[in-house]
Amino acid sequence: MSLSDSLHRYAAIALRASQTAEPHYEDPLLRSTHAGVPLRDLTPSFWGCFDWHSAVHSHWTMLRILGIGTSPTLEAELAAALDYALDASSIETEARSIEDAPGFETPYGLAWVLMLDAELHLSTRTEATGWGEALEPLTRLAVRRLGEWLGELEQPDEVGLHRNTAFSLGLMHDWAAVTQDGLTEIVRESALAWWSQPGARSLLDEPGPHDFLSPALSIADLLRRVVEPEPFARFLDDLLPSLGRDLPRFIPVDCPDPTNGRLSHLQGLNLSRAWMLRATAGALPPNDQRIPGLVAAADDHLVVGDAAVTGEHFTGAHWLPTFATLAQSFRLT
Repeated sequence: MSLSDSLHRYAAIALRASQTAEPHYEDPLLRSTHAGVPLRDLTPSFWGCFDWHSAVHSHWTMLRILGIGTSPTLEAELAAALDYALDASSIETEARSIEDAPGFETPYGLAWVLMLDAELHLSTRTEATGWGEALEPLTRLAVRRLGEWLGELEQPDEVGLHRNTAFSLGLMHDWAAVTQDGLTEIVRESALAWWSQPGARSLLDEPGPHDFLSPALSIADLLRRVVEPEPFARFLDDLLPSLGRDLPRFIPVDCPDPTNGRLSHLQGLNLSRAWMLRATAGALPPNDQRIPGLVAAADDHLVVGDAAVTGEHFTGAHWLPTFATLAQSFRLT
């Protein structure tokens, strides 16, 4: 299957999921302050998918694929969906609802708001400026909440799930790099404070039973953003000292039951590994001997991860297209 066919598939699945209201996880932080209010009255922009953060990043997926290109018919459908969600009145309502729910989707979901805003800054579509202006109340709230979260965080969380600190810091850094925001330096300082001496790990000790992120690769993926190639190579020596030996045995994981929401995380793990492995390879000095193994492992994980993005089960359909799009995007760079 060609890359364009894969991207078309991802966008179509993301579009359908973003317009599917049930089943949906109602976050208790939001519900505790808005009991009895219909969800679409609280979050009229990002109400689809199984959860709020997936609805947000599904719109990032649609926007990213619009920028790469797809069929005229699907392009029109994606643009209409973005136009509906990125409506100024709806976003203002959404921001007010979240303002009343401290801690809501922090850090993961709010970091994806920043990624959506960054993609709007990068987009060449004529509608993107207006969409970005509409999103601004939610972007401002996300920047403030994430800044407060980071300022209060005493130790990073290194699990392979949503609360992984390094992953959200990486998204925050990418937004700040696009928007020229001073958050880049804050992220850099935090990353170096926590992981400049990371302690040795092995990829073969992963994953946990429900991981969709690699804890070790998430750290590497963050550090490659904030240090130059030579010091990054030395950092990787410390973080993953047996990386060269481990890569041939670092194979894609099998999902025993794609209808199970937690187990389906393993399908996304293959995709996040794919882009993190390739990004790690791209950040090393060009003569680093680990690069071929990293790229080969990334390709193996992408093949398996891509095959899982079918839309057959909503457990994966509501979020896997985003991870697949990221994995393919790194393949293009």
